Amino acid sequence: MQITRDYCEGMIEGFGYNPLTGKIYDKYVTFERKVIAGAKEGAIADLLFKRVTSTAELNTVLNLDASANLNASWFTGQASLKAKVSLESSEKTEEFSTFSVLYVKVREAPIILEEVDLSDRILKFIDKNGLDEFYRRAGYEYIAGIIPGGEFISTIKIISSNRETKVLVSCDQS
Repeated sequence: MQITRDYCEGMIEGFGYNPLTGKIYDKYVTFERKVIAGAKEGAIADLLFKRVTSTAELNTVLNLDASANLNASWFTGQASLKAKVSLESSEKTEEFSTFSVLYVKVREAPIILEEVDLSDRILKFIDKNGLDEFYRRAGYEYIAGIIPGGEFISTIKIISSNRETKVLVSCDQS
């Protein structure tokens, strides 16, 4: 069974992983090769640009709590950047405010391991120490692949001095 998890800094194919603690362990599987799953047709992108006119509507568009992850493996080493936007639903609607929301999600074809097996070293360890000790030391899962890509969420709040200006700004954004 395959489970997709959010990227954590240091995740590398073949390494052990504990989803409860987020801890990454040493490599404990062997594999023949890394392959691109499916056809390599370039990046897939989702784009949403929406104009909203109240904080309540903005909360709905952003699902009250929006987070954007950028899995930046093209930097030296591997890094993770997390941007968090949280809006209080109790915030009073501002009469002359207009919001713009830009959401971009880009993902490449997954890179997965093929012909995976436990290494001889790990098989000997399990024989000697048991499966529970293996899970404690190596995690309950292993990283079978990486989906390169990222998400970006941006909000812009435009405050107008009067209703007429707000209407003009709203029309310009449409």
